[in-house]
Amino acid sequence: MRIDYNQICKDEGIYTRIINCCVGVEYDEFSQACEEEFVQFGMKTDGFEYWLENQSHRNKDSDEMLISLLMQIYHKLENIEDFIKQKQNSYVSLKYRDDIAALGHSIICIKNSVLEVGKKYYMRFTLPNSSVIGVIAQAFNEKVVKITQMHSKDIKIFDMYIANKEIENLRMEKSKKEGQEHGI
Repeated sequence: MRIDYNQICKDEGIYTRIINCCVGVEYDEFSQACEEEFVQFGMKTDGFEYWLENQSHRNKDSDEMLISLLMQIYHKLENIEDFIKQKQNSYVSLKYRDDIAALGHSIICIKNSVLEVGKKYYMRFTLPNSSVIGVIAQAFNEKVVKITQMHSKDIKIFDMYIANKEIENLRMEKSKKEGQEHGI
């Protein structure tokens, strides 16, 4: 039986596009230890990224492609660094593991687990080509949570991932439709 996450969100008064995905997630009921880890994730910022962004806004005549390339290289190095740190660092032990079945802007839909409605959860996951993301969310359905706290850097990554998946889905639909029109 397929769950209609769009309808669940609409029934709650949340209007967002939902994209299907399969991303592993660890989570647990929100606690002091979870809050401390969440704060640590927020402190993990580097002045280099902000400097590059500042340069791109300040020097409009500069080669934007070069700055974009530097940003991509920086993010890839940051991901490698995070991977190495992940092997070395121990995160807060979280009780549950599952898959994210779908995402929407500020929405996470869990595949198998049953969440307690109204309860606050701490979730940790890694989107493709990103570092570990920690969020605080509240369940409004036994399979769906609304993100209540997320670091600004992670919001950009999260929203970009959703937008890219939406574009990918539109391209697949267009390709499928064109194939049907041509009898393929």
